[in-house]
Amino acid sequence: MPTLTKQTLAFAIFAVAFDRARITDEINEATPEEEEEGHLGDTLMNMERSLGELSGHYLAYKDELSDVDNFETLCANAEDAYKQFCAKQNKSSLT
Repeated sequence: MPTLTKQTLAFAIFAVAFDRARITDEINEATPEEEEEGHLGDTLMNMERSLGELSGHYLAYKDELSDVDNFETLCANAEDAYKQFCAKQNKSSLT
């Protein structure tokens, strides 16, 4: 298997964590029927599994990682970016 670069893994982790925040919001706002119909719980579980896989590969770069680019920080930054995106969307829909 080809080796993925640290940057590629960081982008993938950020993207999945961002989308995980979106799916979590959808689950929180959905009726049980909508959640089941959209397989949101399954999707969220699969995203968690994927993040686990990605974190294992990313940790192979542990000697190159700082507090700024560690796995937990990438996920937290993605969640913050999602919140900022939502706030911007809400603001633009009010105008």
